[in-house]
Amino acid sequence: MRKVKVGGGTGYPEVDCADPRAYAKVLSRYLVERVPSITASECHDDTDLLVDMRESLGVLGTYGGDEGYACLRLRKPPHPSDPGRGGGPRARVGDCVTVGEDDLGVIARLVMGNEVPCAKAKRGSAYRVVKIVTAPRTKGPKCPASSEQFTPTSLLGSSTDPLEEVEYVCAKKL
Repeated sequence: MRKVKVGGGTGYPEVDCADPRAYAKVLSRYLVERVPSITASECHDDTDLLVDMRESLGVLGTYGGDEGYACLRLRKPPHPSDPGRGGGPRARVGDCVTVGEDDLGVIARLVMGNEVPCAKAKRGSAYRVVKIVTAPRTKGPKCPASSEQFTPTSLLGSSTDPLEEVEYVCAKKL
């Protein structure tokens, strides 16, 4: 796809990847009515950009039945999805994340927030992901001793199956 600025918007018409105007490669496409956020999408970890195809075609003035979204990888670096760069569909080892506090009434716990570029992260207010562990929800992960465990949000009010495998993030304070 190439990138075209039109008025106040940006459109992404399809072109051959060998075309010198190619801005990004399509990693996958999904035909759905509602476009999810990139963090909740089915996009590959190397996804740099999530494009709402209906919106993109609307900017270009070519309305059609093409809906859904495209997961794109930029043709040239820098790649926001690379570990530590501050983008992509989900946290990976080497990424930096903000941390907030979730007050559950009885207890307060640290919760993982948004991914941020490590180079711009403020010391003391961000964590670097050191390990991602899949474990049964009742056991929890075995994080390295010097790291904090972040429970996935899927544990809050979703399935109650104690044997369900969930992903935990282990991160160290910057």
